[in-house]
Amino acid sequence: MVHLLIDGIRLKTVPSRLTPAHLRHLLTDGGRHAGPPPVTAGPVTPGAPVEVDRLVNATGLVSLAGRQHPIGYHLAGRRVTVRLDRGVLHLLDADRTLLRSLPNPLTPTEQARIRDGRPAGPPPTPAPEPLRVERRVSSRGALVIAGQKIHVGIGHAGRTLTVEDADTTLRIHDDDKLLTEVPRTTTKPVARFKARKPEPPRRHATSTGT
Repeated sequence: MVHLLIDGIRLKTVPSRLTPAHLRHLLTDGGRHAGPPPVTAGPVTPGAPVEVDRLVNATGLVSLAGRQHPIGYHLAGRRVTVRLDRGVLHLLDADRTLLRSLPNPLTPTEQARIRDGRPAGPPPTPAPEPLRVERRVSSRGALVIAGQKIHVGIGHAGRTLTVEDADTTLRIHDDDKLLTEVPRTTTKPVARFKARKPEPPRRHATSTGT
């Protein structure tokens, strides 16, 4: 295998076409013996965890097994490691810190045939801080995150609040002030990270008599 790196960060891994003679020539031309490989190489067996590096496009999609899959607008333009382990898709950064977890959209057979796939490394490191997202409070004093409705009070209607998604709770903040903390009652992943812009007031059609 040939690994392409910049400042120690692996960008891509491709099959090597170099012969032992080529490698000996590289050593005589200023090359040096490499250290341990940055990733584990070898065949991927069906059902086994697999990893692949992908660049997230401008609309928050990555290509896996010939199809585009949404992973989040907030990751657009970033290079991530996609780790597929049974029913879970993990997104990792260069330090193998967990960025996001989603349902695995691939079958075990598709997973084994994925382009540039490799046997997965160690499980990801959890993010050091809880995920923080924004939500706008409705006119009835409620907001919705991951399919769960939370009432924060009519006095906050129209305001944009920050929600911390911890392991088992959701914390609602207004700037630095904690408003409430409630148990997380759903298992759905957070799919939206910014508050939607308020809709302009609708004009009611009027009719004139003849």
